[in-house]
Amino acid sequence: MPYTTRIIDGGTGIHRMGTGVVTGGEILAANNEIRSLGLDLSTLTHVLVDFEEATVLKVSTEETKLIAQRIKDKVDAGIWKPQLIAIAAPSDLIFGMSRMFSIFAEDGAIKINTFRTMQEARTWIDEELAHLKSLDQS
Repeated sequence: MPYTTRIIDGGTGIHRMGTGVVTGGEILAANNEIRSLGLDLSTLTHVLVDFEEATVLKVSTEETKLIAQRIKDKVDAGIWKPQLIAIAAPSDLIFGMSRMFSIFAEDGAIKINTFRTMQEARTWIDEELAHLKSLDQS
């Protein structure tokens, strides 16, 4: 499967990586299988989506809306609380599709940003997490 998931940052983050041709079905399947990772979803603060090695993103507009809605449903239900989603998408087409996803998925509980590199995405996550931590300590 060219869309893999691994737990990072001591269980507070998820790193998703797409390689080659990535389909909407694979992304939906990965979202459905997240509980099987043994992750306490209530501690999840961030998701890094890495499309640096993806060549094609075969996701329809309807699948993009469905992926976004399923994330919002989990957040609304209190099952999953990612505060941040950063997407690394170097290709123009994948960048555009990622921006479309962010428009569909973003709400007050989730900040989503799309970058050209994983380094930029990781830097943004780290800065945002530090900012949120400073707010909690105030």
